Order: sequence, then structure tokens, then C-alpha cells
Amino acid sequence: MYKVKKNSNLQRTGDFRNLGVPVLCQRNSILWLQAKKNFTLPFFTQEFSPQALQNGRLTDLNILRSFARNSRFKDPGLFIFHIGRCGSTLVSQALRRSPQTLVISESTAVNGFFRETTTVENKLRKELLRGLLKAYNPKSSSKSKVTIFKFTSWNIEELGLILAAFPQTPWVFVHRNPVEVLSSYLERPPAWAKSNFKIKSQAKMVEDFYSKIESHLNRNSYWIDHRDIKIESILHLLFLLEIKSTIRVQAQITKTLKIYSKDPKQKKIFLGDHIQADTHKILTQENRHLQKVMMIYHSFSKKFQNRKLS
Repeated sequence: MYKVKKNSNLQRTGDFRNLGVPVLCQRNSILWLQAKKNFTLPFFTQEFSPQALQNGRLTDLNILRSFARNSRFKDPGLFIFHIGRCGSTLVSQALRRSPQTLVISESTAVNGFFRETTTVENKLRKELLRGLLKAYNPKSSSKSKVTIFKFTSWNIEELGLILAAFPQTPWVFVHRNPVEVLSSYLERPPAWAKSNFKIKSQAKMVEDFYSKIESHLNRNSYWIDHRDIKIESILHLLFLLEIKSTIRVQAQITKTLKIYSKDPKQKKIFLGDHIQADTHKILTQENRHLQKVMMIYHSFSKKFQNRKLS
């Protein structure tokens, strides 16, 4: 447990100008840290060192209600949902190239909020979520940025709550051929699945993601296939956000699309990920679990062609 400063006066006075940004959510509390004006690294957790957490401030979760009701804090401009290993980090990194965006990528506070508030009444939970996401971007007299949230893949489970909290915010779903997604997991298991990765359970998870996404598609929703992550689709997203892209920004986006998106130094050239022979053999053996989710993938791509960005 981190040792942080606890300041109950912040909640009583409603003075949240100097709190900073939400970094952690645990045990009905929010940990706040002062942050730089923009985030540049692929993932939110990379922005703060463990030492920095010692200088945070701890408030009660209910302070988020004040953020939700305060017009000085902006609604998010775009949400990014994804199935994992599909290029969503590349999309978020490319969108960062515009000086008019503020990208929050897989916030630990947001993940913690979803885990810690499962028993909270839905109306209150929605209000708290509004406050949490708005807290990242206060309005200012200087250049105002459009906040973009890239959620962790499993946050799709909370899609209904997120869209209910922000019904006017556009969102994009990034996906990929499930065989390629699962082969990537097999060859480079994520930290949460290194000792317990099973094709059957992961295929079912991807199937559930598609079901959730399809049931919430609306006029504010779009999707991008991994194969179509190009400068045109990035510029299309910026256009939807009413952000103009200069020649310089377009050149930076083009450069970013050639870089391995998860490299914090943004110097490693992306050479592609290819299915190895052993991986292909395993996937072939597990074909019965992949057949249904592959059908869903192709059906989704065909059925909602009109919402595709390319």
C-alpha cells in the first residue's frame, strides 16, 4: 500500500484545481498526482514512477461527483475500444501527433474504478465515472485539447455504462482477424495470462467483445480493421473531432505508423508479427474454438461496412 498524503479538506471545499490527475482507484479512494501538460508514452502506467506515487494526494471516491457537475471540466472527445493485439496502441500514438489532442491510454485509475465499484448503484456509478473521465482535462484560457481515452480491452464489458455516461461522445472499435490476435497471445502471452492462457477461453472472450460492441453500435460509433490503420483512417478520426491536420502533423503521423507503437522511446521500427509454424499448428488443433469467432469477425465486418474507417 502506497503512503500518500490524505487531504479531506479538498473534498469539503470542492477545491480540485491543484489535485492533478487520477492515477489509482482503490478501496473507495482516488490517488492524484501532478502531471505534465501532455502524455507522450504508449501507456498511462509509464508516465509515473513508483517514487512519484509517494507524493500523491488521496481523496474519497465521492469527490468525483463534484467533477461530474462542474462545467470547468470537459467531456471526452473520443473513446477507443479494442480486442487486444490489434493496433489500438498504434492508433492512439498516431492521434497524439496532433497538438490538439490529450490521449489517456489504459488508465490505471479507470481500470481500478471498474473493479472497485461493481457493487455501486448504477446511477451513482455513472455519475462517478463522468467525474473521473472529466477530471483529466480541465478547460483553460489557453489552447484547449480534445481528450481521447483508449480503454483496456476488457473495459468493453463496461461499454453500456461508459456510453450512458457520455452519450454524445464518438467512439471507435479497433479489431483484427481473431486468428492473428490469438497467435500473438500464444507467442507473447500478456502478463495476466502467462501461466493460464487457453485458446478456448480467449476465443470466448473475443466472441463476447463482439457481442457487446454490436449491441451498442450507433451513429456515434466507427470501427477500424488492423489492416486499414493508415494515415487516411487517422486523419478521418481527427476530422470527426474537428481537428485540422497541418502538413507537419501529417508527416509525424506517417512516421509514427512505421514505429513499434509500444516502444516508450518511439525509435524501434515495426517489422510486423508473423505466425510461426508451431503456433499455426496449435491454432489448427484448436480450430473448433476459433471457428465461431471467425464467423463473427467476418459477419461483423460485412454487416457494419457503413461504419468502417479506412
